[in-house]
Amino acid sequence: VFPAPMTGGTLRGYLERGDIARIGGRPVLAVAFDASGPMVGPLPDRAQMSITGTMRMRGTAYYALRGDALLLALNETLSISGNLRDRSQTSPVTIIYRRSIKAEDAQASETAAAR
Repeated sequence: VFPAPMTGGTLRGYLERGDIARIGGRPVLAVAFDASGPMVGPLPDRAQMSITGTMRMRGTAYYALRGDALLLALNETLSISGNLRDRSQTSPVTIIYRRSIKAEDAQASETAAAR
């Protein structure tokens, strides 16, 4: 169970340890996640519009095994499905947002800075 202020509710799901891999030459631990829950409330940039539906976050995060447990990569899919309300009109909506991030190789950054 994870509090989710952005959604006006609580996400329920799991975290699961994955394999050990390498990102930029550094050993990492993969952590899979999948959580979903209600999404209710106004849109952040349009107070006159609101959404009622569900949100699901799933993906894999990769954390450094040496030193601090830094997030070195992330592959995530966020899905929102519900009804969008704008005053008297209601419209069904489905939003799928995919995100992949990867930290730069620390060794390459040090080499570039030394030049």
